[in-house]
Amino acid sequence: MEIVHYVSPNGKVPTLEYLNGLIDKKQKKKIYDDISRLEIFGQQKLLAAGKVEKIKGYSVDIWELKTSCVSNMIYRTLFGIINDKIIILNIFNKKEMRIRRREIAKSISRLKQNI
Repeated sequence: MEIVHYVSPNGKVPTLEYLNGLIDKKQKKKIYDDISRLEIFGQQKLLAAGKVEKIKGYSVDIWELKTSCVSNMIYRTLFGIINDKIIILNIFNKKEMRIRRREIAKSISRLKQNI
């Protein structure tokens, strides 16, 4: 499947801006590597490996890609799938056990803009 990043109505790509803003190059590389694995293997194989999980309880299908870094930093990449394309919707540092609803709401809104 092809990976594309969400592009806002004003032409910005917030996910790439977030990644480019990361100071730790190892963390950035780890996130990019996981996104590459998602593109190569698809969500089903990574789901079986425990790297991907479907976020339940919402009207649209949002998936999370889990990236754990050596420094105990945990990142989540939220994505949706439309017409055989994986759309990277949101990337953030996960600091709590549950994903904040605002992060999910932001991802749903971005996905709906692409439908």
